[in-house]
Amino acid sequence: MTLYSKLLSLLLACTFSFNTSDKTGIIKPGLVSIDGVITDYKKIYKTGKLTYFDAITRRINDKIFEIDSTGKFSLEFDLAHPIIGSIYFDLENTYYPKFFVEPNTFSEIIFEKDSLMFKTDGSGINREISRFYKSLNAGLGSLLEESRMLHNQGLSVEEYLIRIKNIEKTKLEFLSKYESKNQLAPKTLRLLESEIKFETAHGWVNYRYNYTENSRRIRDTLPPMFFENLVNQYPIKNPEDFQTRIGIDYISNLVSVYKEKGSNPSKLLSYFQTSGQFTNDEIKVIGKALEGDRAAGKSLNSTKQDLLNHLSIRFSLNNLMENLELIPAGLLRDLILTQGLSKIYFENNIQPTAKEWEKLQELISEESLFNYISSQSGSTTIPADPNPQVIIGTTSLEEVKSKFLTKYSGKVIYIDFYATWCGPCREEIPYAKALHKEFTGDDVVFVNLCASSKQADWENLIKQKEIGGENYLLSPTEYRVLAELYGVKGFPTYVLIDKTGRTANLNAPRPSSKSEIINEIKSLLQ
Repeated sequence: MTLYSKLLSLLLACTFSFNTSDKTGIIKPGLVSIDGVITDYKKIYKTGKLTYFDAITRRINDKIFEIDSTGKFSLEFDLAHPIIGSIYFDLENTYYPKFFVEPNTFSEIIFEKDSLMFKTDGSGINREISRFYKSLNAGLGSLLEESRMLHNQGLSVEEYLIRIKNIEKTKLEFLSKYESKNQLAPKTLRLLESEIKFETAHGWVNYRYNYTENSRRIRDTLPPMFFENLVNQYPIKNPEDFQTRIGIDYISNLVSVYKEKGSNPSKLLSYFQTSGQFTNDEIKVIGKALEGDRAAGKSLNSTKQDLLNHLSIRFSLNNLMENLELIPAGLLRDLILTQGLSKIYFENNIQPTAKEWEKLQELISEESLFNYISSQSGSTTIPADPNPQVIIGTTSLEEVKSKFLTKYSGKVIYIDFYATWCGPCREEIPYAKALHKEFTGDDVVFVNLCASSKQADWENLIKQKEIGGENYLLSPTEYRVLAELYGVKGFPTYVLIDKTGRTANLNAPRPSSKSEIINEIKSLLQ
């Protein structure tokens, strides 16, 4: 693509954004154009992949593009707002994360070994960010390493919060001294300050998990006002706060917190009852199932079971909205709602009712965010039908278990729930290969269950990384059924099942734990 055509393309994109979004809003979506070149192109893979997501939907977007014989490529994609960290290239089995892009820009990037360099970077933001982190790692390397391990040191909540806030203070002081000598651009400074602050917020929200027993479990108790104090001390105040990966993940964690907060069997049963979709006798059966009677749940036919799954999803969004009425209006609440709507409804191909849209519009204070999430719903107009037809499948728990797990009865099963776009999942692949080799010839089967991913990306990942074991791509319904069964909250998640089919560990150690997971599998083989 010539420079002229790129400029014309960007001009048209700006015009389109001007006509379709609020020009005074906090976000101004637009087109990003990139020309890239791989300096030492091996010509093994003729395509590359760009993965990115924004703070509004956190929906994973993949862009597959062709690489020519000289290692050059061009691509374009739509972007809602500037991002850093939530975008990365996968080229010839090399992963290139941690760079900044914004809508309505053209960039030329050189990929050399395991690093990238922007030839055209008018603001200099990428250069400034790269240089700062090199300096930070050199100056505070031991402190940074300590901060990564705090979550599994068994600290009390008071000790933990004091430690992470002190680390934040030290890093901000380092940034201030660095900026006084290097005169960072105002935008760069705001992004770096935001990343440092929201690392603390992200650590705070994740204290809800207990990691001290080599697995991750929700803590039984937390101090009063734990989450209220968090959102009050770490609100989203400006665009830079939600442009960083750590800020986006902080919001995502709060979606999980507030969609579950206050949820209980009685409240869920009441929601099922008021839906008008079940008879009184069916409601009694559902009540028993919610109390833990599995036999009662199985007595419902598969259509009713899938209807329960569908209504459970609707309950989650309505519970989220109810909880968010109690936190201050502003960008943080807005983005929890937009991400929640995308994750809970759009990823399950569910559309809000007119009443739900009305409630969302009432709660989301930033008009440009509401307009954008509305445009992502698959419809340009708010549906008028307050009771849209429910279209569901007939996938039952037993069918899913039979398809993916029951066939391996008599063996120890190590399940890996992952997604193609998940960075930590990819980091585990080399360790998983070593783990497979350790148990060659033993009664152990490694079942890799990929979810929330596109088939082409799944197939490419297996081929490129030479992933062994039993590989399956889950449909949204299959993932939902298994995630509920095994308590999957994120990727990667590992589960161990013994030879009798009993769940031995819902939070099994990762392959990178080496001796821990090896010893645990060996104990199940005895």
